[in-house]
Amino acid sequence: MGVCVSLGDGGSVGSQGKRAAAMAWGRPRWSSAVVPIGDGMVKLKKIIDMILQKEVPYVMGKMKELSETHDLVKYISDVRESGNYKVLKNRIACDLIRAACGSTYLCELYDKYGCNDSHITALALRCMKDVGIIVE
Repeated sequence: MGVCVSLGDGGSVGSQGKRAAAMAWGRPRWSSAVVPIGDGMVKLKKIIDMILQKEVPYVMGKMKELSETHDLVKYISDVRESGNYKVLKNRIACDLIRAACGSTYLCELYDKYGCNDSHITALALRCMKDVGIIVE
């Protein structure tokens, strides 16, 4: 189990102003993180899987279509050579889910489930694995 903590620190708010920043910090998907307590990381993974579980068949189908119509091995190689990533597997997962499903679909997931980027990345990684897209 984890504890939800605010990451907003009242620091620089740029051109948004303090009111807009306060509103943004109040939105859990933008400003909170789960801090693991004990075996919380295992439970967090299960929560991530459960939140978007209903979307797995759709995303897997779209990723399978993408893998059949595009040379993903070359794309992965190009991204690897560019060095423009922090974690290659996560970068590829996010690129593929965006390419396969589209930005509109992903935005709808945020609104429909109240999920965050970590949930979307976990969904993409799971679907990549199930479709057989391997990134090492």
